[in-house]
Amino acid sequence: MLIKDLDWSAIRQDLSGKGYTKIKNVLEPGHAEIIANAVLNETTWDLCYLSNDGPVSITHNELQEYTGNDVINLQNNILTKAKTGFSYYYYRTDFVNNTNPMLKNFYNYLCGDGFLGFARYITDELSINTVNGQLTCYRPGCFLKRHNDTTSKEHRIVAYVFGFTPKWHNDWGGLLLIENENRNIIDSYKPEFNTLTIFKVPTWHSVSQVANYAQGARYTITGWVLAP
Repeated sequence: MLIKDLDWSAIRQDLSGKGYTKIKNVLEPGHAEIIANAVLNETTWDLCYLSNDGPVSITHNELQEYTGNDVINLQNNILTKAKTGFSYYYYRTDFVNNTNPMLKNFYNYLCGDGFLGFARYITDELSINTVNGQLTCYRPGCFLKRHNDTTSKEHRIVAYVFGFTPKWHNDWGGLLLIENENRNIIDSYKPEFNTLTIFKVPTWHSVSQVANYAQGARYTITGWVLAP
């Protein structure tokens, strides 16, 4: 599914030098449109956020039962938590066990020799053996605060973000912000269609809050390339 004339050497050099890279028009056009249709039009979204007691997921069906006051109280709790440290608020669905035929096929491709061989080459990590991931949807109000993806639960080599957002304006927010140790923003990427952003773990990054007036949502398939 990766385009055949992708310059692996240039991508490897960019990733090695900066610790991150973004590739445009990364998937064969026909495949990109099919996957995007599944993400945008055939996906049911759960809401996820970080509470004082840990991660919370509210299913699509549960959200349908929320009243206006329930939504206001939920948003107030999310924003209160965000004031004190790491937090997030966005919509997601599983990628690894997704039953949609197009998305299942794409996940299997990412776990195959074609994509894993690409990942091993550009990272120089020959032990890479699989990927995990989720579909994400950032609607107005959603955000992901500064973090670096470090965990003791799995061996993450790089993070990947496939972008499937059909159109976007910079002032709508939802920007992927790359930061240094001093909390300075060193690069930023707006949501785009048929792109792949890769960055080493650990890399400090965040997703800026999507503006309330945004006329759309930020769609990605994102996760980590893993080694044993």
